[in-house]
Amino acid sequence: MITRRIADLMELKEIFNSKHSVKWGLIGVVLMGLIASSCDHPVQPSPQPGVVKITLQHVPEDTMIEMAGKTNILTQNDRFPLTISEGRVVRANDSAYANLYQNMDEFRQQDHDYDILRLERDGTPSTMQIFETRIPPGEYTEVSFVMNTSSIRLVPPDEQPITQPVVLSPDHPQLPLVRVDADFTIEEQKTTIVRLRLSSFRSLTRFKDSFRFVPQLSVHRIQEP
Repeated sequence: MITRRIADLMELKEIFNSKHSVKWGLIGVVLMGLIASSCDHPVQPSPQPGVVKITLQHVPEDTMIEMAGKTNILTQNDRFPLTISEGRVVRANDSAYANLYQNMDEFRQQDHDYDILRLERDGTPSTMQIFETRIPPGEYTEVSFVMNTSSIRLVPPDEQPITQPVVLSPDHPQLPLVRVDADFTIEEQKTTIVRLRLSSFRSLTRFKDSFRFVPQLSVHRIQEP
C-alpha cells in the first residue's frame, strides 16, 4: 500500500509539471510571435513637412479705372491698401485644412497690410508674399483667406489726389473671405509656390459716392519642385 501511494503521488507530480510546462510553453510561443510581428512591421517615421508660399500681384493689364468723371491710368503714386489674414489651404483627400502664416517665424495668425498697386521701378506691379508656412505633404485643392479694404487713392498727373471709400459688396455675403481653386502638391522638405493675381480695378464697381469691392482673384502660376 505504501509503495502504491508513493507511485500515485509521483504520477500527480509529473502531470502537474507537464501542465505547467505546456502553459509556459504556450506563453513563450505567443511572446515570440509578438516580437516577430513587431520586427516585420516597424513603426514608420512621420513624413517631413513641405513649404507652401502664396504670393499676390496686381494684374499688369488692369491699368485703368473711372473716377471723378475721368479715366485714370495706374501710376507709381496710386494706393490701394489691403489687409490680409486667416489663410488656409484645403487638402484634397479628406478636406482637412492647414492654417497659413505670413512667414516662418509666426506662431499665430495676424493681420498684414499690403499695397496691391505698388509698382517696381520699371512700372511692373510688385509681387508680394502673403503666406509662407510648413504644411503636411499631399495634394491640395484650395487657398482661402480674409481680404479687407476701406479706400483707394489715385494721383493723376498734375492733379490733386483722389480718395474714394471702398466697401465690401453686400451681394456677396461670404466676403471678406475669398476662396481660390488651386490644385497643387506639397512634397517633403520642398517648396511649392502658388502665385495669385488680383484684378484690382476690375474688382471695383461704382456705387453712389463709393466703390463696392468683389475681389477678382485667379491663379497665375503654380511652381512645384
